[in-house]
Amino acid sequence: MIRKMAAIAIAVGILSACVGPSGSTLAKDCIKLAADPEAQENFADMNADTESFCACLVSLTESKPVDDQAAITSALAIITAKMEETGQGAEDVVGPMMSQAMAQPDDEDAKALMAGIRKTGNLIDEIEQAFDAGTCS
Repeated sequence: MIRKMAAIAIAVGILSACVGPSGSTLAKDCIKLAADPEAQENFADMNADTESFCACLVSLTESKPVDDQAAITSALAIITAKMEETGQGAEDVVGPMMSQAMAQPDDEDAKALMAGIRKTGNLIDEIEQAFDAGTCS
């Protein structure tokens, strides 16, 4: 598990260094997430738009420890891929993903996905707080 997360973290770091934050996979996945109508409603409540939300998401993610960055990036990629595959919103795909992962308590990939989804949810809360505090705009 630790080696797998380290490999993911290294890959994320390499990709980030090659394409920079604005072109990163994280930013691209954020834009996919932001297309969710429920996300757009939340943006209005935060006085944010897709660009400012995703800039804040990338900034706050990059300030986290490498393992957390990898977990968030991986979970967001899985969530947005499922959203594209099913045409559903984030909440509609995350619930079943979490249920399936919880049904496999000994599976390392399931544990990693659950942790990544939790970290991503916490990040969304941090983004809301950052907009409220004026540290993201």
